[in-house]
Amino acid sequence: MKSLLMAFACVMFAGCDESSLELPYYPLAQVSMCERDSVKTLMTYGGQGVSEYSLLEHGSLICTANVRYSASNIHCTIKGISYDIKLANTKGACRVEEVLAKINGAQLYRVLYFYDESGRLKQASIEGVSTQQVYTHYTYEGNTIIIDDVGIEYKIELSSEDNTGNVCNVLDYADAPYTSNYVINPDLYFLNIYGTPVSKLPRGHEVAFNKEKLSRVGKYYYEYCD
Repeated sequence: MKSLLMAFACVMFAGCDESSLELPYYPLAQVSMCERDSVKTLMTYGGQGVSEYSLLEHGSLICTANVRYSASNIHCTIKGISYDIKLANTKGACRVEEVLAKINGAQLYRVLYFYDESGRLKQASIEGVSTQQVYTHYTYEGNTIIIDDVGIEYKIELSSEDNTGNVCNVLDYADAPYTSNYVINPDLYFLNIYGTPVSKLPRGHEVAFNKEKLSRVGKYYYEYCD
């Protein structure tokens, strides 16, 4: 009986492992501070990635959030919003499949994510921000990214500059409101869960480096862990 149970467990484990999608891992440099306008996000890291957030506005601390990891989920609460991040069954890189945002236990919004054959974000559906489910779409054509943000089209032209360390949240530079506020949460970006990163920086924004690391891309400033 013990042998049969062990054999069954091995078969089940192997079956689950074989069904996992294998993804290449794209490292994201450990950013200790990301600043935009009057908001600074400070991050500390543990063995699995970001372990704590501290958010400051105009220099005053407004929120500290611990990040909890499990095999299939990441959880954190930032500025009163609880994020349950469901990860796809993958080997290699982690990739978000669903984000459920709640306030006081009640659903605020829910986002589902879909990817193309290159692992890039292709589509997202958003519940809870309108009377019906809404969609965003992402098309990659040469050095142009076209964002259909709930029926309104935005374009990002890419430069020849590398997204060094993959720290730049390139899709945010379209200023597409659903994409920037719900699909790719700027704070959650540093969890490295949004699929294959865009490898080039957006064109038309000031870029600065400090010791070969990106220190500025337009509206964002970065500092790094030693």
